[in-house]
Amino acid sequence: MAARLTGTGLAILLALASPALAREGAPNVVEGHPTNAFMPGFPETIDGLVRESIQSKPAEGRIVANYRAPDDNRLVQMLLYALYDGDIARNIERAEAYMADGEIPVTRASVTSPAGRKMECLTTRVDDQGHTLCVAEILGRALNVQVSDVVAADADAIPDDKIAAAHDLAGRMVDSVSEAPEG
Repeated sequence: MAARLTGTGLAILLALASPALAREGAPNVVEGHPTNAFMPGFPETIDGLVRESIQSKPAEGRIVANYRAPDDNRLVQMLLYALYDGDIARNIERAEAYMADGEIPVTRASVTSPAGRKMECLTTRVDDQGHTLCVAEILGRALNVQVSDVVAADADAIPDDKIAAAHDLAGRMVDSVSEAPEG
C-alpha cells in the first residue's frame, strides 16, 4: 500500500503556511533572495522518489512540492514559506500543535542535516501513516519536510529505522533547498 496524502498531511501543510500570507512586507524577497531562487533546490528525484508536483507562489513567498514513487510507501511533502514573526521557534510551535492531533504522542528530536543545518523533527501516527515533520530555517524562511510512510495502524510508536530514514531524507532535502539560491 502506498502512502497517501492524508487529510491530516494536507491540513498540516496548509495550516502552517497560512499565517505567512499575513506577514508584513513583500514575502517574495526575503534576505535578498526571491522565492523562485529556491526552485532548483527541489530535486526532480531523491532517494528513489520522483517529484510529482511543484507549485511556486512568489506573491505569497512559498513553494510546495510532493514526491512519491509507484513501488514505495513513502510520500514526501515540502513547503517553503515565510517565518512567523521572524522567528523559527514560532513555526516549530505551530508544527507541534498540528502534529498533536496524531494517535500517539508526538516525539521531538533536534537533528542536524548532513551539511550541519539544524532541524526540529516531530513524529506521530494517524491511522496507518507515520508522519515525521522536520522544520528548518533557511535564509529567513521556514522549510517543512514531511515524510509519511505506512506503519501498523495500531503501532504505539514509529519504528526507529523509519524515523532515522525520515530524518536523513529531510536533512538532504533541507541541504538541497538551502544551497539553491547560492547556485
